[in-house]
Amino acid sequence: MNEFIKPTLHLSGDVEVEGSKSILQRILLISLFFNDDLIVENWSQAEDVSGMAKALGHNCLENTIRLKPSKLSNSITIRESATSFRFLLTYAALQPNVVTTIEVGDNLSTRPHKILIDVLEDLGAEIEITGNRYRVTGVFPQKSSIKLQGDVSSQYISALLLCAPLFPNGLQIELTTQGVSKAYLDLTIKMMLNFGIDVHFEDQTYTAKVGSKYHNPGRYICEPDFSSIVYPLCMGLFSEDGVRIPFIGTFSSQPDFLIIPILIYARADIKLSGRELTTKLSEFKGTLINLRDTPDLLPVLAFIALFAKSISIFNGLEHLKYKESNRVENLIVNFKRLGASVSYEDGKLAVLPLIKAPESVVLDTQNDHRYAMIYYMISLLFPQVSVSETESIAKSYPNFIRDIEKLIK
Repeated sequence: MNEFIKPTLHLSGDVEVEGSKSILQRILLISLFFNDDLIVENWSQAEDVSGMAKALGHNCLENTIRLKPSKLSNSITIRESATSFRFLLTYAALQPNVVTTIEVGDNLSTRPHKILIDVLEDLGAEIEITGNRYRVTGVFPQKSSIKLQGDVSSQYISALLLCAPLFPNGLQIELTTQGVSKAYLDLTIKMMLNFGIDVHFEDQTYTAKVGSKYHNPGRYICEPDFSSIVYPLCMGLFSEDGVRIPFIGTFSSQPDFLIIPILIYARADIKLSGRELTTKLSEFKGTLINLRDTPDLLPVLAFIALFAKSISIFNGLEHLKYKESNRVENLIVNFKRLGASVSYEDGKLAVLPLIKAPESVVLDTQNDHRYAMIYYMISLLFPQVSVSETESIAKSYPNFIRDIEKLIK
């Protein structure tokens, strides 16, 4: 490792994170079908969750909250959460003769929604777009069979599946192209099963039977958010004392849980005991991995690739241009500012380990919360590096800086 840079930090301690955003957003949509209260433990204050909860009339400020039966308001605002918007847009489009106005943030308005809108309009809904405002007139869907392009966003498919009870003749979604982010669809299917609806997938087609109905269990304990856990987990790789994160169990359906086997394969010092996760200072090798099913892991995996013993190569990244920023372009520009050797050819992103400390530079997050977090972590390892902003972090992990800084001794 003498030819590569491996900074260290004096970190130690425990980090407890809030509930999974992906799980809680699905629960919020499912709860619209309930006539009784649902108590949810381990809530999240991330803007993606709190914004969706507010749109549904919930005031969720505690760790344990009670979701009372609610209806979608006639006028709601969703700032920058694509998941919340696409979920609620779909639900609104399937409310017969109900008019709903949804206003979104500037960045979200530029992201691709046309594929989903075309499907909803084909079902009979009317969707008028004026600037950042969507005026939706809902419809009682007569069709049960939908054909949908699958290579842009899995959220289109999840939104339709979660609304399966609104299709009186059942629901079949046939993918016309190979799907992406399959791990998020698997999470959707698991959540639906947890609440009483079985979805079948075969021959590129998702099927929910006629008469599908959700069951309210009365109480749900949400597991910690792995899309937050990955950041302190990876910071532990630079500390002799290590970082501990409480986590009950040895598996999760959350897509970002896949960082565990990836780090194990890279020979990082990581342990999953069934009660907690721990990481410690270690030498680890580069990886070759297809991220088509788990694209959100790219920023944090590229971060640790800077300090691996060998080159890392990532592919399956084509649809990352549709995220909060063009995530491949963002990474290349900023990693080159650090002096890293990075290239993108034929759909493959190659990141070589740093061979010298970076100069004084500012890393531009482009208001992408995931890059804001890894660039902040880089600034801790190299104090001469600064970050353009950290406000975007509140979108997904509002306690991130607090949690990381309390580990520093």
